[in-house]
Amino acid sequence: MRSVKATLLLLIGIAPGPAVSGAADRAHFRVLDRVVAEDPGPFSATIGGIGNGAEMIRDGSGFEPVIFRNWFLATEGAPDRVIADPTDITVWDQIGNGALDGADVRVYRIENGAFRLVRRDRIPEGGFHASGWIRETPQGRVIPTRTTQFLHSFEAWNRPNAEYWYTVRAVDGWGRLSPPAKPVKITSPANFPKQKPKRRRLIAFEERRGRASGKLPAAPGNLRAKIQDRGHVALSWQAVPGVAGYALFRSDGPPDRHKGFGFDLAEGRDGAAIRKGDLVLVSKKMTEFSRPELLSNRVWNARGPAKMFLPRTVKDWPDGSPGTSWRLASHDRRSPVEEAGETYLEVTMARRGKIRVGTGTNSGTAQQFYPVLEPGVDYRAEVWMKANRGMTVTFDFGGFHGQGPRPIPKESFRIGPEWRKYTYTFRPKVLDPTKKPGQMWLIAGGPGVLGIDNFRVYRADTPYLDLVPEDYARLARSGIGVLRTHATVKTRQRTYDLAQLTNPGGLPTGIENQNSLPQMLSIMEKAGVDPWLQIEPHFTPAEWQGLIEYLAAPYDPGRDSPASKPWAAKRYAQGRRAPWTDAFGKIYFELANETWNDNFGPWVFQNMRDAGTGDRVDRATAYGLFQAYVSGEMRKSPYWNRIADKWVTVVGGWEGRDYGDLAARAAPETDIVTIAAYLGGWEARQRAPEETPAGYFSLMTHALQRGLPTARLHRKQAREVSEARGRPVSLGTYEAGPGYVLPGLGGLKVTREQLIAQEKIMKSLAAGTATLDAFLLRARAGFTLQNFFTWGPGPTWRSHAHDHRGGQDYPMWQLLSLYNREATGDFLKVEIERVPHADLAEAPRRVAIKNAPLVVAYATRQDDRVAVFLLSRRIPGMPDGGDGVTEVTLDLPFTRADRVRRFRTTGHYNQNNLQAENIKIEERVLERTSGLDRFNAGKLAPGSTQLFVFEGVR
Repeated sequence: MRSVKATLLLLIGIAPGPAVSGAADRAHFRVLDRVVAEDPGPFSATIGGIGNGAEMIRDGSGFEPVIFRNWFLATEGAPDRVIADPTDITVWDQIGNGALDGADVRVYRIENGAFRLVRRDRIPEGGFHASGWIRETPQGRVIPTRTTQFLHSFEAWNRPNAEYWYTVRAVDGWGRLSPPAKPVKITSPANFPKQKPKRRRLIAFEERRGRASGKLPAAPGNLRAKIQDRGHVALSWQAVPGVAGYALFRSDGPPDRHKGFGFDLAEGRDGAAIRKGDLVLVSKKMTEFSRPELLSNRVWNARGPAKMFLPRTVKDWPDGSPGTSWRLASHDRRSPVEEAGETYLEVTMARRGKIRVGTGTNSGTAQQFYPVLEPGVDYRAEVWMKANRGMTVTFDFGGFHGQGPRPIPKESFRIGPEWRKYTYTFRPKVLDPTKKPGQMWLIAGGPGVLGIDNFRVYRADTPYLDLVPEDYARLARSGIGVLRTHATVKTRQRTYDLAQLTNPGGLPTGIENQNSLPQMLSIMEKAGVDPWLQIEPHFTPAEWQGLIEYLAAPYDPGRDSPASKPWAAKRYAQGRRAPWTDAFGKIYFELANETWNDNFGPWVFQNMRDAGTGDRVDRATAYGLFQAYVSGEMRKSPYWNRIADKWVTVVGGWEGRDYGDLAARAAPETDIVTIAAYLGGWEARQRAPEETPAGYFSLMTHALQRGLPTARLHRKQAREVSEARGRPVSLGTYEAGPGYVLPGLGGLKVTREQLIAQEKIMKSLAAGTATLDAFLLRARAGFTLQNFFTWGPGPTWRSHAHDHRGGQDYPMWQLLSLYNREATGDFLKVEIERVPHADLAEAPRRVAIKNAPLVVAYATRQDDRVAVFLLSRRIPGMPDGGDGVTEVTLDLPFTRADRVRRFRTTGHYNQNNLQAENIKIEERVLERTSGLDRFNAGKLAPGSTQLFVFEGVR
């Protein structure tokens, strides 16, 4: 049986030679001219919402309709009614009774191993029901039996002057509920004082095992409720003997009008009766926003739920300000507004009515969330406006640039009755050193009716939502091959339809920073990279087919028409005459994001039942079956054959588990199964690293102790899937790079000091080498598509610093880019003659390795160019003393080269590029071009990387 060391070394193609030694300061490798993994090509990266001005006025300047979509499983069967869990119907008690009247409904069912769309319908007016009891005490916790009173606290965002109903039910040892106590009603106070909610005295409750016996407990009697001085609701009741505790329930409506949680279907048309376990998708385009109709009492004044519906630049609901109301009004088809979309913001103001449209757009150098306005750089604010009478609208600043030492002058526009674009170019005079948000607003007062559309702020030297020249240069230097569109997922219920996805940038309301498909594809075409499209799974069959038409169908206005090819005609009208498929070598497609991760609900999958066979279908297989369904709908497009050869289907897996492999078995068209593979962080369930030699050494050995075993596991699973379906599936990563532990992620705790320390560690030279090591290790193991998360400026999961912090690449991005530019090719076999090594102990989510190699070599070949990477996993003093410097010798499979270049990192292993480019990559042309079969590579510093490129080898 091979040792763990030998098995792991063979996995990455570094075979132990006959004389493996533990010599502390020397390494000797032999590169063989034998391919062990085919060229995977350049690495890829994920992008968020990108483009000039994307982060200035986010998600709300286009004033387009809201696309609300949601899906969940039916909990009961019914002929013409959908019944589901209250938390699903109400989006966790946020949307109210009637909110989704008029919505379209699709019902999907798994039958005999395939997803089918079994019904299309709509919810009639008055048909959406969110009227029933909401459990206030969480499942699994109860009010203790010795307590017959409870204090329910109102939050500041609850609805004032509203009627609330309460009831209490006893809970027996098996978790069964008694009938409800006779409900009581209270009216909430007009104002909620600032207060901390009273601590709820609840106890954990675990149901008894076995079959329940005996009668249900009796209902608690004599339930009373009153409002206390501080606005708390004091409830009391009579005890019920022999119970395990009590559960409290609340309702926004009178119990005699409860209709439960679900919705009616219009007329039972076009489909089958609803069955328990069906996947139900609800979709509604919204242009009207009535808070009483949309929100529950619990979130009446909460900003978070309001974001599901309102433009982000409008702070109040249409009826939220005295004397002012607004609506989304439809554009005339002949509207002169550029990129008009469907609707605009129409504000009606009485004589003393006011409106302020805007949001936080910038801040200072003491933060890294908002953009920082650069002194001496021109910015442009633009907006289309009209008014029914002469009206003055002022563009003004809040924060540092409005009230600071040298404020930017505000600008006033006199608005006329016809649509017109108003622009204002401004130049900041000083750099903001603060961390407070700065705002940009349009301010107007009544009386009058004001129309506003396409309110944008961006750098004046570059078109809106294009990349600025510096960013195109960064992408070119990176040698990146593919960009993954993360802005189009994680949308939750406020999302997009195909019409919004294919609109110009700045219009989609449910996509991060109002990015759009043509805007992102245009950037990728200019950058010379292929697209990796992430799209939520909620499209209709017509939308999936329309997507293929938009991307691939030719359009000739002499022969075609918007009626015959609506989506190709839209693309043509946008100025893109040739199909987008002409611009790219490959188009990668991924359905949603981490469909196993409930944090990204609702667009995840749950365990289901096959209605044809009765078999249980795990959530991974359900994901695969739905992927197969979507692929089938796409293939119905008459233009599929124009894109088929370029279309690459990617399934998102789950590191260390078989989720992606089960999905790929159910979706035979899957080309690549991907996983996340971070260096530590909350994704890997690792604690925050320490800024010590031991902490850095743990980082350097992460790829060995976790990356290698995980790669081996997934390679084995992929091989089994390929054999089972008779078609190969390859491996990749959808996210990878340095990992982070942040407050609130994964339930892990982290202090401010730890946040600062891990930023230094993960932007260090050591982290750069460790990141490259992990990527090369997986490439050598056969991973074909590897993705860095994410390209862009900022802290944590980012590739480079903000421009006001120098704009320099972080070391991990420097080194991945070096590979992309200089070292792609087939991976060659490398054998170890001698290498410094150490025994690595078992740790949480890490395997023990005896004699683990602390220096590694990777070699690639492309035609007559051979590249050899040397990476040091050593840290001074770790694990048993020494300075960590290694003298490296290479035996090469050639003797001469036309040119030899050496690239090496500068700086110390624990230096970082947070504030300046302390770590650089130096290039030098070496004089030696012959006698290369025994090559002295020189000294390799701890935690560092060197690359030797031999060109014209023979």
